[in-house]
Amino acid sequence: QTMRILVLLWTALLLMACAKDDGGQTEEPKPTASNGVLKYLALGDSYTIGTAIGVDSSYSAQLRDSLLSADSSIDSVYYEVIATNGWTTRDLINGISAREPASDFDVVTMLIGVNNQYQGRSVSQYKSEFTQLLKQAIGFAG
Repeated sequence: QTMRILVLLWTALLLMACAKDDGGQTEEPKPTASNGVLKYLALGDSYTIGTAIGVDSSYSAQLRDSLLSADSSIDSVYYEVIATNGWTTRDLINGISAREPASDFDVVTMLIGVNNQYQGRSVSQYKSEFTQLLKQAIGFAG
């Protein structure tokens, strides 16, 4: 029950962070592209890769396409994915360790945790590993 609440809270926070501010008072900083190329790292599980809906319909592919169409200064998106169906936070930690991504990405997203709950992992394990992953994700953003 607690894990479900944490996942719902994380989803709500993510959605609120992506909400458009109609007040127009301040403009959110935009990702920057070096030489017209935006570097995007997608970390996660089946949601990241689009299991059952296809890669082109996945969250990460839709974000990549949105970034391309939203800013005319972006000519292309370098798109790296570290994700696998069924991964828990521990699996993502291991996957990142095996791939050793660079630390110069303009955008980093992370969708992870539902499999921790599904596989009966403890909330304390999720909290600890998610915190570690969040710090790593921030470090990958240059």
